[in-house]
Amino acid sequence: MSDPVLAAMIAAAATLVATIMQLRASLAREAAARSSGSSRRKSKAPMALLFVVLIAAASGGFALSHWLTADERIAKVELKKEMDAHMAELDRTAKELAEVRSGVRAEAEAERLRQMGAAGVLSLAAIGPCHPAAPAVPATGSTAAAASCSESEATTVTLCAPIPIHATVSDVELYTRPVDSDTPWSAARVQPGQEVDHTRFATSTSEIPDGDSTKLVCQNFTQWASDRARAARMVVHFKL
Repeated sequence: MSDPVLAAMIAAAATLVATIMQLRASLAREAAARSSGSSRRKSKAPMALLFVVLIAAASGGFALSHWLTADERIAKVELKKEMDAHMAELDRTAKELAEVRSGVRAEAEAERLRQMGAAGVLSLAAIGPCHPAAPAVPATGSTAAAASCSESEATTVTLCAPIPIHATVSDVELYTRPVDSDTPWSAARVQPGQEVDHTRFATSTSEIPDGDSTKLVCQNFTQWASDRARAARMVVHFKL
């Protein structure tokens, strides 16, 4: 229990005790007056005065209690204001920290995409031998001729690599070699539109939206070789 509340209780108790004592004295005087034959009109005055004193004492006790606890109420109001200010500061700090974390994540993601763009996004496909529509028929008494396809009978596949939708393509590396070849990819690079062993990449790429955050960079690869399967490889580099 706080000191102001304790003081208010003591003051109220003292006021009550004093009032009871005054009431007792007044009743004693009234009894003596009645026994001595005094008139009823005179005996009412002390009772009225007693009730006035009682009401005044109660009002004074309440006022004293209210005055003694005023500082405590003010302190509580100030404490609530201070706590509200601290909570608002904590909210601002939490929002700033969330913004910082979001910025750090965004920067880390941008750096990851930059590294990905520098290394390149890979797309790889394998295409089986071409099968001609009309096999060659050997002349009488000659060895069977090997069947071959024309470019009009070629098989075409599309290689696609996903990149960020706002990225810009900086370079496209194209490679082709037989599937069973041990030739390193670095020695199998070709140019767009260049014919190599009855194969050819298209002369240009195309970009196709793929959702809200990515797009596909695509390029066609055509093969009309009938002797063996071919592997096609595309590496797309991009910048943000």
